[in-house]
Amino acid sequence: QGTALVGILDAFMDNKGIILPEEWREFCSDCVLLGEFSKYVWNANENFKCNVKITNYKKEMKSSMSIKAELLSATKLVWSNEIEVKELLLGVNNIASIGFKLPDCKIPQKYTFKLTMSELNISNHYELWVYPLVPEIDKKDILITNDLSKVLNGISNNKKILYYPKTAENINSIEGTYCTDFWCYPMFKSISEWMNKPLPIGTMGLLINENHAALKEFPCEFYSTPQWWDIVMNSRLSILNDVKIDPIVQMIDNFERNHLLGLIYELKVNESKVLVCTSELGNIENSSPAQWLQYSLIKYMNSEEFNPEKVMNTKSFVSVFNSNK
Repeated sequence: QGTALVGILDAFMDNKGIILPEEWREFCSDCVLLGEFSKYVWNANENFKCNVKITNYKKEMKSSMSIKAELLSATKLVWSNEIEVKELLLGVNNIASIGFKLPDCKIPQKYTFKLTMSELNISNHYELWVYPLVPEIDKKDILITNDLSKVLNGISNNKKILYYPKTAENINSIEGTYCTDFWCYPMFKSISEWMNKPLPIGTMGLLINENHAALKEFPCEFYSTPQWWDIVMNSRLSILNDVKIDPIVQMIDNFERNHLLGLIYELKVNESKVLVCTSELGNIENSSPAQWLQYSLIKYMNSEEFNPEKVMNTKSFVSVFNSNK
């Protein structure tokens, strides 16, 4: 066919409710404001730098106008600046380069970087995830390991366990990837097999219980956002079909396999409480989100809220990671 079309409108040209019209026009219109910057995940006090551009296919405009640039938190205006625009040519216009220091936040925050041009009634916005240094936290009552034999020993001693299953022991799993499958998994799977190429991973993004107490110190949405990139790309997702655990963080599988895939989930093995994260967070270097997610998980495990509902015996627990054992 040569195309992979997505129907934003239905057959009667009505909005399906996927996106608001004004948000659609932020990136699909004859005149669009653009912020060009290097990343979406930042550290507190880091210098944010951005090139401001306008793609203009309306007409050339000579009158003086201005762009308001703002950084907003959920509750207040953090920073703002006015950028003068003397003229607009057809095509891509490089307007200005701006920069400012991000806030010295004490906990992870989502900020919105917004550009507005009232004269043309256009705007655009970008979500930035900002992370401060991770505080120290008491780990003495928690066994943190990637070794299954140590986990089993901890279970026999009724320990609280944070388990990062290493690849060699996590056989019953699928490689984690951030990007969603393109178009049709069975089709591209068969093409890859025919060409002797690696098979596509073919997952469809995260489904997150964002209000779960385990993520209290790790603000996020219920879907994939950029702070999950390092975490997901260094993971192997547990196949939970046979145990029917409701994951805290789930990866949605494609329609052909339709596995129940867990990135983060909890269970009680005999009398031991176990939290499983299939991304070994402590080994992801220079990743503030990975460090903060580990902090959030440990703080949760130290609280009274850590009380998994799913109960299984040791044999069933081992079979989660290697169904042949």
